[in-house]
Amino acid sequence: MAATMTPPAVALPRRRFTVEEFHHLAEAGILVEDERVELIEGDIVKMAAIGIRHMATVNAFGEVLYGLVQREGIVSVQNPIQLSNDSEPQPDVAVLRRRHYTVLPVPEDVLFLIEVADSTLD
Repeated sequence: MAATMTPPAVALPRRRFTVEEFHHLAEAGILVEDERVELIEGDIVKMAAIGIRHMATVNAFGEVLYGLVQREGIVSVQNPIQLSNDSEPQPDVAVLRRRHYTVLPVPEDVLFLIEVADSTLD
């Protein structure tokens, strides 16, 4: 009986995207608005579905923060933030500096954020 050898795995080059390209994919209809994806370090990453516990926790944080922040900041729930040229995550809750936004918030705008991980902690 002849032994079979498995060829070594070859790392294939990956195509990374910029935030601008990511937006073009959405505008072209390649990424659908309801599709739960975010751009992390150039990779388009599928987000986990929102379960009941996750939703309830995010709602509870939002409710408490709205009362605490009042007019000093903006509570942003599950909205994108442009961290860099190749990362645009959608944190569950972010408290942003109060200003009129005509572009996505950037790190300097974020006072703090919360990411709820009930099933995807790893």
